[in-house]
Amino acid sequence: MKRQATLLLGALIAGVALWFLPWHLVRYWLGFALLWILPGLSWGLLIPHHALDRAERLAVGLGLGFVTAPLATLLLTYLPGPLTRSSLVATVVAIAGLPAVVAVVIRLRHATATEARSGADGNETSSTAPHHASLLHEQHPLWRDGWALLLVTILIATGLRVANLNYSEFQGDEATIMVRAARVLEGDEAAVFQHNKGPVELLLVMAPWRLTGVTSEWMARLPFAWANILGVAAVFLCGRRMGRPHAGGIAASLLAIEGFFVGFGRIVQYQSIVFALSALGLLCLIAYQARGHGSLVVIAAFLFGGGLLAHYDAVLAVPAGLLLIGARLWSDRHQIGRALVPIVAAVLVGGLLLASFYVPFMQSPYMARTSSYVSGRIGDGFYNHLNTSFELGAVYDSIYFLALALVALAGTTLITWARWGRVGFLLSCLLVALAATGLLYPHLWIVGQRTLAWVPFVILVIGALLAPGQQASIRAIWLWLGVPALFYLFFVALPLTHIHTALPACVVLAGIGLADLRRWLAGRARSAVLVAGVAVYALCGFYAVILFVDHTPEYLRTFPQFKNPLYWTPYKQMPEEGLFGFPHRAGWKTVGHLMNEGVLTGTYDSNEEREITDYYTGQSIRVPCASPDMYIAASNVKDEVPIRWDQIEEEYNPTAIITIDDRSSITIYERDAPGSSTVHRLEEYKPLFDAKLTPERVAWPVFDEDETTDFEGYVPHEAILGIIIRLQGYYVD
Repeated sequence: MKRQATLLLGALIAGVALWFLPWHLVRYWLGFALLWILPGLSWGLLIPHHALDRAERLAVGLGLGFVTAPLATLLLTYLPGPLTRSSLVATVVAIAGLPAVVAVVIRLRHATATEARSGADGNETSSTAPHHASLLHEQHPLWRDGWALLLVTILIATGLRVANLNYSEFQGDEATIMVRAARVLEGDEAAVFQHNKGPVELLLVMAPWRLTGVTSEWMARLPFAWANILGVAAVFLCGRRMGRPHAGGIAASLLAIEGFFVGFGRIVQYQSIVFALSALGLLCLIAYQARGHGSLVVIAAFLFGGGLLAHYDAVLAVPAGLLLIGARLWSDRHQIGRALVPIVAAVLVGGLLLASFYVPFMQSPYMARTSSYVSGRIGDGFYNHLNTSFELGAVYDSIYFLALALVALAGTTLITWARWGRVGFLLSCLLVALAATGLLYPHLWIVGQRTLAWVPFVILVIGALLAPGQQASIRAIWLWLGVPALFYLFFVALPLTHIHTALPACVVLAGIGLADLRRWLAGRARSAVLVAGVAVYALCGFYAVILFVDHTPEYLRTFPQFKNPLYWTPYKQMPEEGLFGFPHRAGWKTVGHLMNEGVLTGTYDSNEEREITDYYTGQSIRVPCASPDMYIAASNVKDEVPIRWDQIEEEYNPTAIITIDDRSSITIYERDAPGSSTVHRLEEYKPLFDAKLTPERVAWPVFDEDETTDFEGYVPHEAILGIIIRLQGYYVD
C-alpha cells in the first residue's frame, strides 16, 4: 500500500512539474516516466504475489503500461479538436493513480486475506539450494537462476538499441507514422483509420510529443527501444518459469544481438510492441497453466489485446496461449464451471479493448481499403519463401548466428522427435534433410503450379508438438514457432520481415538445445566451452554493431565497398525490400529549417521518397512534374525517385550544398540562379530544427504568404483543399 501511495505521489509531482517546467528535455523524461514506467509499476503491484514472483510482476506491469497509456491516448483522440496537453497529463496521472484506489478497496474488503498473503513472495521460482552460498559459488541464485546472464544481456541489448539512436533520419514508414501522428494530435481523427494497421505505433509517438511539445528521432524511438528490451527480458522469464532459466538466459542473449530485433528496436514501428506484449502474455499463461490463478488469464488477454491494437501479427501468438489455457482447463475439468469464469472475463476484457478501435474502424470509409491491402499481402495460394527469408536473415544476422540458431533448432527438433522412439528420430532426420532441399533446391518441390515445400515443415512441427513426455509450456513454444513460421514462409504472398514473429520461439527452442549441450560439455571442458561460447557470441554481436550502431561508414549504403571480410554473405547485392533500422542521414533537417525560415521558398521536387520529405519540410509543396522552382537532390538514396536530371543540367544551377561532417550530402538546384553555392552544415541546423518541431509544424502543408495580394472585398475563409492548396478567402462577382 505504501508503494502504491509513493507511486501516486510521484505521478502527481511529475504531472505538475511537466505542466509548469519550460525545458523540453526535462518534460520528455517526466513524460517518459508518466507514460511507460509509473503506470506499469503501479498496476504490477496489484498482481497477486502468489500468481507471479517479483521479477515477473515488474515485467508484466511495465508491459501493461504499453497498453494503458496508448488506450487512454486513443480514447482522447475521439474527442473533438486537437489532443491537449492538459487532458493527456490528467489522464496519465489518473492511470498511474487508479491502482492505488483499487488497492485501498481491496484492502478494506479483504483485509484478513491480504494479511494472510503478505508473505507469499517466498514462493518465487527458485531451487532448494541455500541462499547463503558465496557470491562466487555456482549455486548462488545470481548464477544458478540465470540472473547474472540476464543482467549482462540487458546491458548488451540496451547498448545495441540505444547507442546512436538519434543518428538516423526517419525513413519511409517512420516518416509516415510521424506525419499521421501529428495530424491526429491536431484533430484529424480520420488519420488513425487511414493507417492499414493498429494505431499503437501512432499513439506511442503522439503521447510524448504532446507532453514534451517537440520531438526528435531519439525521442520518438526510445519507447520502442524500451519495449524491445522489455521483450528480451520477458523471454528470459518465460524460460525461467518453465524451469529452464539457463535456456531462457541463452535465448534472451541471442535475441539481444539478433539483427531483426536490434533493427526494430531502433525505429518507430509496431514490431517491438507486438514482441514484448506477446512474450509477456505467454509468460502469464505459462504461470497460469502451472499454478492456476485466473487473474493471469485476464492480464494475458489485456496484453494480447494491446498487441493486436499494434498489429495483426499479434494474433499469431494466440494459439500458443490457447493451448496453455486448454491444458489448465483439462487439469481443472472436475470443476470446469469455476475454471471458466476467468476465461469469460478475459474474453470480455480483450473484446472491449479491441472494440475501442476496431468497431469505429470498421465503420470508417477506410475499412475496405485496408482489407484489400491485407488480402493482397496474403495472397491465395502456396509459396516458398525459404530462400528470400534466408537471404534477408543473412542481411540482418551474420552467417555464424544463422548457422548456430538453425543447427541448435534442428538439434532440439531431433531430440524432441526422439521421444517417439528410434523410428521417430530416424524419421525426423529424413524430414530435416527434406526440409533443407526446400531451401537449396526449391524446384524439386514444384508440382504443377504449386509448391509442396511446406509439407516436411508441417510434419516436423506437428510431430514435435505432439511428442510425448513434454510439459504443456514446451508444446506452446512449438506452436508459437510453428504458426507464424509456416504462415509467413509458405502461405503469404509477401512476407518481407514478418518472419521475425517466429524468432522468439525459435531462439527459446535453440536456447534449450544449447543449454543441454552446455550442461553435457560442462563436466568435460568447462573452461574451453565458456571461452568458445563467449568468442562466438562476440563474433555474432559485433556484426550487429557494424550494421546498426556504427555509421562510419553506413554499412547498408556503402555495401559491398566496406564489407567486413570476417562475415561471408550469401548475396552480392542487398535485397531491394525489407530493410529497416539501418543508419542513414542525408541532412533533411537543414532543408526543413531553411524552408521554415523562408530562405528556401517555392515548389520543389526531389529524388528522395515523398514520405521523408513531407516530414522534414513540413509538407511544403512538392510538385512531381516539370519545372518546379527547385530540385533537392540527396546523395546515396536507397529507394530513389526518378527526377529530370537532364532538365537540371540545362535550366538549373546549384545554389546550396548541405554537408554532414564536411561531406556533401544534399545539393539544392534553383532555376536561373547564379552559379555560386552556399554551404550549410547539418551540425549547425539540427538543434534549430528540433527545437521547433511541434505537431502543428508537421501536421498541415506549409504555404508562403503572398503579401502583394489585395484581399480587400474578399470574404475571409481558411480551408485546406487537397494537399497543396489553401483557400484564404473568396469573392463572388
